[in-house]
Amino acid sequence: MNKKRLFIFMGILVFVFISYEVYSFVPKPIISKPYKVDKLEFEIKKDENNRIISKSSSGYSGDDDAVGVESIIYNDEDVTEKIDAEALVVVLSNTTIKRTLKEYTPYQSSDIAWEIHLLYNNKPMHLLLGKFNTCYGLSDTTYEIQEPKLIKQTLMDMIAK
Repeated sequence: MNKKRLFIFMGILVFVFISYEVYSFVPKPIISKPYKVDKLEFEIKKDENNRIISKSSSGYSGDDDAVGVESIIYNDEDVTEKIDAEALVVVLSNTTIKRTLKEYTPYQSSDIAWEIHLLYNNKPMHLLLGKFNTCYGLSDTTYEIQEPKLIKQTLMDMIAK
């Protein structure tokens, strides 16, 4: 009788583990609703050659549903000031990511056109858009962005203004 219970228990554990793994590969939004966009204020220090030495931000509330756009880099240029954070977060909340087992590191900086650095649910989140399109920082896993063209086009429209 004890062996039967052990097999049933082991079967349930295997089922739960497999279900979790399958669920973790289901597409989900980059930013889940509801969310609140925090307006971050930046302090930028530059050297005599006008190169950025340091950049710090304040204004992140730390709420569980808070999103703060820390920085957006386009071809090695900081374009954060040109980006409408609220509009970007709307696009990110309508864009899905899917867990992947692919390794994208190491990579060359020429492979990346856009770097988006966010604070979300009190954790850093990083999106890399270019030859490959990934999102990481949510956990120890890497996510592939499912509709990167929408994000790229939205960002291009914003910096073109």
